[in-house]
Amino acid sequence: MSSKDPSESSSVSLSVVTANLSSSSSPSLSPSSPSPRSTPPSFISPSTKPSFIELKSISPAALVKTAATIPSELIFHIFKYVTTTSDIKSCILVCKSWCSCGVEILWHKPMFTATALGKLLFTISRPTQTFPYALLIRRLNFSFLGENVTDGILAPLSACERLERLTLGGCRRLTDVGLLGLLDKANGLVALDVSDIENLTDDVIELVGQKCRRLQGLNVSLCKKLTDKSIITVASRCRSLRRVGLIKLSSIVQPRL
Repeated sequence: MSSKDPSESSSVSLSVVTANLSSSSSPSLSPSSPSPRSTPPSFISPSTKPSFIELKSISPAALVKTAATIPSELIFHIFKYVTTTSDIKSCILVCKSWCSCGVEILWHKPMFTATALGKLLFTISRPTQTFPYALLIRRLNFSFLGENVTDGILAPLSACERLERLTLGGCRRLTDVGLLGLLDKANGLVALDVSDIENLTDDVIELVGQKCRRLQGLNVSLCKKLTDKSIITVASRCRSLRRVGLIKLSSIVQPRL
């Protein structure tokens, strides 16, 4: 009986294992068939990538039509990043909706000098206006003009019914006549500075307490004619009041406050 060579038996077993591996169902990884992992997803396949159109190829009319469909809330948000007045003025030339939003921003807190104040008053007093400019004004600051501000200057501003912040500190020539006319319709006022106006009386501050229920800040420092009567009226009716300036008010009875 002939004996088999052990080396021959090992070679036969190795051949069988090799054959089984080659006939298995695992996918072939030969160079001709790349790995599935190397294939890019269909949504980023070069054949399906979107082509980007240059803006210069779009007609100006189409651009304006697209700009006009942007919601006003989004336009206001975009305009927050436009830092110069000249750029805002350029934006209002795009379309009607951009013009409306841009004009409202320009008039929200008008910046003016002593010489330009006359133009502002003339504009809001005109019988015919492109926009209701007086209603667009939310903030006014006359403190830098000081004693140049008179009751006559405040008269046209009585049309500013949507005022939220008014600063008149140091405008010593003002009287109750001008202030009552300006504050009578300012129901949305949240901050008022009438400090250092010597002729100011309780009538004005009581009107503020009656009309300006949203008031949060009031400065009546150095208004020597005020008494605790008007201050108590404001404190009791303006529930949102947080800050009050009462420096050097000789007529105020401290225990009652």
